[in-house]
Amino acid sequence: GASAQGSPHRGGGKQPHGHVEAPPTHPPEGQVEGVVSVPEPLVGPVIVGKKHKTLRRLEAESGCAIIVPPRGSSRKGDKSHVEVAVRGGSEAEVKACVRAIERLCSQVSAK
Repeated sequence: GASAQGSPHRGGGKQPHGHVEAPPTHPPEGQVEGVVSVPEPLVGPVIVGKKHKTLRRLEAESGCAIIVPPRGSSRKGDKSHVEVAVRGGSEAEVKACVRAIERLCSQVSAK
């Protein structure tokens, strides 16, 4: 019988380095994640901004990564709101970033 011992392919091969897109449900090790529900019409103009300016500023100020799902991928059948994920190194950073996003949305919807 053929034995599997001499197999050139062993389990646990090296993963290629570089940016690997993490699934939205699991933040990377040591990171905290929060979710903000944003009205769908506000995501582009308010959160992302022209040429991603607002998004980059929010990320720079908070030290968090903001993950905006692609258009039309709103969960739970709710097309009016989009779940924007916020990831950071501490709960305080994440909460501050979530508050900043909520503040931006309330400023626009209050007009």
